[in-house]
Amino acid sequence: RGAQSGLFLHYLFENISFPAARGEVLAGVVTRAMGQYGIDEKWRTVVLEWVAHILDTPLEEKAGLRLRDIPDHKRLVELEFQFPVTGVDACAINALLAGSRGEGRLAASLDFASIKGMMKGFIDLIFEHEGRFYVLDYKSNHLGHRYEDYQPESLNRAIDGHYYDLQYLIYTLALHRYLKTRVPDYDYAQHIGG
Repeated sequence: RGAQSGLFLHYLFENISFPAARGEVLAGVVTRAMGQYGIDEKWRTVVLEWVAHILDTPLEEKAGLRLRDIPDHKRLVELEFQFPVTGVDACAINALLAGSRGEGRLAASLDFASIKGMMKGFIDLIFEHEGRFYVLDYKSNHLGHRYEDYQPESLNRAIDGHYYDLQYLIYTLALHRYLKTRVPDYDYAQHIGG
């Protein structure tokens, strides 16, 4: 766990072809990345199994979409975005998050002056599947050592506490603006998958 592991995670998923990430191809990327990020060689087998499990886990239960199914030409890695921001204030964002978080979730308590300037960032992964576009952001938070530490309640606490839901909204807005300039007859309801 820690920052180095998070950088390692991002590097791996930025530098593998999801469909081809098997056998010696995957082992080569993992071995190089482990050396680059100072991950002990004893973890090699675990990391190989871990990456395969992540790639093969369904992202949507009903559709069965997996990362492994996304061809290289249908994904954008580390898409940089910039857009102007004016008049954004903490009260409005807190209200927006309160509406999306719902009952039993941590209340948003951002406190800052009204913002005017440029929003800049990088989206880990954007991919297209069946005509719809998706945002995916890699997270490597350590929530505990037990399986139970990664159940929905704990995940929601981490999401709320780190404002990952706000990050997702910003990334969705960036993707929306990006697609408006590139997809003919773009329509949010039709083209944004989640």
